[in-house]
Amino acid sequence: MRIQRPLAAGAALTAVALAVQLAPAAAQDGAATTVMAKGLNNPRGVQFGPDGALYVAEAGRGGPTCIKDAGCFGLSGSIARVSAGGTVKRVVTRLASGAEGGLFAGGATDVTFDTRGRMVTIVNGLPPARAIPARVRRQGARVARVTYRTFRPFARLDQIENRLNPDKQDRNPNPYGIERLGDTYYAIDAGGNTVIAIRRSQESVAAVIPNPARRVQPVPTAITTGPDGALYVSELAPGNNVGQVIRLVPGQQPTVVADKLPSATGISVAADRTIYLSIFGSGGEEPRPKTGSILRIAPDGTKSTIVRGLNFPAGSAIGADGDLYVANSSVMPGRAAPAGPFKGLSGEIVKVDLP
Repeated sequence: MRIQRPLAAGAALTAVALAVQLAPAAAQDGAATTVMAKGLNNPRGVQFGPDGALYVAEAGRGGPTCIKDAGCFGLSGSIARVSAGGTVKRVVTRLASGAEGGLFAGGATDVTFDTRGRMVTIVNGLPPARAIPARVRRQGARVARVTYRTFRPFARLDQIENRLNPDKQDRNPNPYGIERLGDTYYAIDAGGNTVIAIRRSQESVAAVIPNPARRVQPVPTAITTGPDGALYVSELAPGNNVGQVIRLVPGQQPTVVADKLPSATGISVAADRTIYLSIFGSGGEEPRPKTGSILRIAPDGTKSTIVRGLNFPAGSAIGADGDLYVANSSVMPGRAAPAGPFKGLSGEIVKVDLP
């Protein structure tokens, strides 16, 4: 499926520390929120690292090479480390990025760690245009170990969709999220509607995500590990509350654990199996600002919205303190727009105090 702008691909940064004040965030229903960090460029997936800090994949701000109807491309993507006090430092730079005016960027969309604690990221597929610089194009649809200035790919994720088309729909590879379980990585292809297993640099189809409704594609957006050791996947299924949460045990068929959901772009599962979804927003194909939310699904299936008024939230993670950390304004650059529909919005991390 050709997914909407927030998930589509479309200037090197130096390491910088940005101390930010903790400030009130969005309006909420039952959960206090705090802006923990600001100045992030299209923040997407988040993950706590071995050092206890929060790591954020930033899709960047695009770059100097502009192509008509495709966007502007460069190496402005990064991975940022956010300390417990809210200090932001970019620990990986020069990752591929494509954007229109710095908004709705494609690039690095998630981060995880290997068994030795090294950072691993996943990058969206990029348009095939030859005008895109080769150093940018080479990162597209890759999974790679990364350091401050190195990008060492060990998997390419567009080939399965282009060659096999496992869901038998349109060929549209768009890698988006990644999670490690044991010695295997599991990556989601939001365009191909699949979960791809990567073990010893070999890719295979772990699951095809079931369609939530007739003539609707699931569009998986985020993946996490639950306390039961299974994988959980959220969806941005287009349509009116037809999204699902999928539970996947490697080697078994995926199962639906929650349905009739709005479009989700992030998922976390607590120790008691409560599921928290980042709901991107309302407004059809062009969601409106301040309509994003956090949806709570209790173990008995009861649904409740615990935070409202977010701006296009994306990846989330539960910290050692038991609270939820969410990438907010996930399709905005670090410098807020002075005017227009996104006036005052910039990429940030919001902390949600969970009971």
